[in-house]
Amino acid sequence: MSTSAAATIPEVSTLGVESHILGQITASQEQCFTFPQGILGFPACKRFVLLPAEHPGFFWLQSMECESLAFLLVDPFACIDQFSVDLSDGDLLPLRAARAAEIGLLAIVTLPRSPEEAPTANLLGPLALNFAKRLGRQVIVQNSPYGTRWPLDIQRLGAPS
Repeated sequence: MSTSAAATIPEVSTLGVESHILGQITASQEQCFTFPQGILGFPACKRFVLLPAEHPGFFWLQSMECESLAFLLVDPFACIDQFSVDLSDGDLLPLRAARAAEIGLLAIVTLPRSPEEAPTANLLGPLALNFAKRLGRQVIVQNSPYGTRWPLDIQRLGAPS
């Protein structure tokens, strides 16, 4: 039995998402994540698109249900010396992950009100993402030396100040 080469190429489906901040977005299924519990403060928003931002180490997380909800995220490991988080089995189970190595962490960024202030990252409530299963959840880190408004050294990531 013979099949055509076209039959073996996986179909990549894309979808359009409207964002008040980012405009019209075309995203692949690989960029879509489900947060079954939502994100703190936004329990009704469960589907998001993860997009790279203009500068390395930064990402946008756009809600697919609410056009006005988008989070700026940062890779905390890339900009904070010796950053570490221990995820519990309770953190891994909802993400259907067997090991912490299957999970990526990103922190929500708060932008400053004035140019003299530094942007901050919420390191006590990072977003844990299972890239293989397309699942995410906000985890609450216990007994951490980091805070909810940890100053970011964005020069380290090569982003303009």
